[in-house]
Amino acid sequence: MDTVNVIDLNGTWTLNNLTNTTRFHDMPVTIPGSIVTGALENNLINHPCYGNNEDAIQYLFNDHYSFSRTFTLETEVLMSEQILLNCEGLDTLATIFINHTNVLETDNMFRRYKFDIKPYVELGENIIEIQFYSPVQYLKEIKTAR
Repeated sequence: MDTVNVIDLNGTWTLNNLTNTTRFHDMPVTIPGSIVTGALENNLINHPCYGNNEDAIQYLFNDHYSFSRTFTLETEVLMSEQILLNCEGLDTLATIFINHTNVLETDNMFRRYKFDIKPYVELGENIIEIQFYSPVQYLKEIKTAR
């Protein structure tokens, strides 16, 4: 029977705003989560479910963001036939990088992405980065193209 090694990537990640580097730069956030939950846990916005606060945070959805973290792989894991990355609920337009290599682009939040990252990882420390493209900007681009 094959042994399954699970590495949980939930926990603290680093958030960077790729559009506006003066807002939300090198900010620790908890994943699973979002730009909104990250801004909330860092006391940068008021809770969007209170009063008209939801209107006040709409600007957040115009920017592109990056969530990243490191993870460590031991020899035992690297000897596996496959090393599967399982992603659920990536918000629509995302690009996943492993050690700075683009390994997957997504366009649907309502599906699971499960794929082999063995060709992209190495013994010891590795980095995963997920860049999220603004769906607001994407829709504006589609509208302009028509």
